[in-house]
Order: sequence, then C-alpha cells, then structure tokens
Amino acid sequence: WEVEVTADQFDALWPATEGLRLTKVRYDVPMDAGECIVDVYDGRLSGLRVAEVEFDSVAAAEAFEPPDWFGAEVTGIAKYANRRLATLTAADVAELAEGS
Repeated sequence: WEVEVTADQFDALWPATEGLRLTKVRYDVPMDAGECIVDVYDGRLSGLRVAEVEFDSVAAAEAFEPPDWFGAEVTGIAKYANRRLATLTAADVAELAEGS
C-alpha cells in the first residue's frame, strides 16, 4: 500500500524502518504497450532489476509481449514484493541472484 504521510508522521515512522530500507533508482521507460517502470536496486540487493508495466486494460495486458531485455515474470511471486525484499537475509539475496 502507498499512502501519503505528513512530515511529522514520516519523522515518527522512519526510525522503525532501520535495517529494512531498500535503495533503488527508478527509471521510466517509454513503451507503446503502457507505462514501464524499472527499479535498479543498490546496496545488499545490488544487481536486482525489476520492471513493472502498467496497462490501461486487461486486454492490453494480455496482448503484451515483453521485449527481449525483460527477464522472468515475477508477478505474484511473494519474494519479489518490496515488503519481502526489505526483510531478505544474505542467503535469500544469494538465491535471488541465482534466479531461483
């Protein structure tokens, strides 16, 4: 979930994320099929890249053919959710790097 918070709420909540923060650079990649966002992770998740395409309709999503540079489909795979990525152990990160 994404929600807007005030600066005071952020300041109160930020310390609770210590050790669970993700570092990434987000790129908007133009595509005819829809909006594509590519996250390139840094830190302990260095090397992990995740692309997400948002579609205007179910039909557009079903017709989508990913470009060659896309990797495996990870939609619905819990270990790729940001909440899970934030709690990965070193062994989990090694497993992701191997593509498991």
